[in-house]
Amino acid sequence: MTKIHYEDFPPEVAERLRLRSASLRESRKSITLLSHPVKTLSSFFFIAARAFKRALVYLISHPLTLFLVVPLFAFALVAQHFEGPHRALIDEARINLEFVAWWLVLGILSSVGLGSGMHSGLLFMFPHIYFVATTAEECGSLDFDMRKNMWNDVMEPGMRFPCDPSASGSSIRQHVVTLPAHGGDPLDGVSSAGGSAASALLDTDAPSFLSIFLKVWPATLLWGAGTAL
Repeated sequence: MTKIHYEDFPPEVAERLRLRSASLRESRKSITLLSHPVKTLSSFFFIAARAFKRALVYLISHPLTLFLVVPLFAFALVAQHFEGPHRALIDEARINLEFVAWWLVLGILSSVGLGSGMHSGLLFMFPHIYFVATTAEECGSLDFDMRKNMWNDVMEPGMRFPCDPSASGSSIRQHVVTLPAHGGDPLDGVSSAGGSAASALLDTDAPSFLSIFLKVWPATLLWGAGTAL
């Protein structure tokens, strides 16, 4: 926005400009999505399109884009048509790019809100942390891919990430305690042998709080960076 230098105008004109600027500033404060939906949305899309155009021109003309990103993208596009071990690397890079874009966009949407107070943290980020924590508890390890919870594969309540069968702690062990036949206290059936079974049940290699924190750290960092943009 161009700054107006009122000292460049005659006193009468400068005073009228100050009053006009103050009037426009006060009128903008009353424009919300609920009171003026058409004007709010039209202004938002106009400013967003202008910002997107500026960012696109900047990225396209940047030397890093011209001499690094474009050649790498062209190479990956051509290499996908040929079989070989490089296909796995290309697929891994694509998934990582989708992961970064997903959480960055959600962070940006959380800060934008469109005047409706939409918070993508409550809708996506916090449930994602819950899914990771519950899957780690169920699998007994962190050997699962948390990048599946994005775009067209957003998880629903009650779902879990698929455990890695080859992980050391992913197998579920079940211990059965034999109840006494005389109908007494069920805990009476836990003798020395039963006690060892119970202790084995309690002795699980559950991931620590720090390891779960580090597991969800990339997504939370990207989402937080998006809210700051």
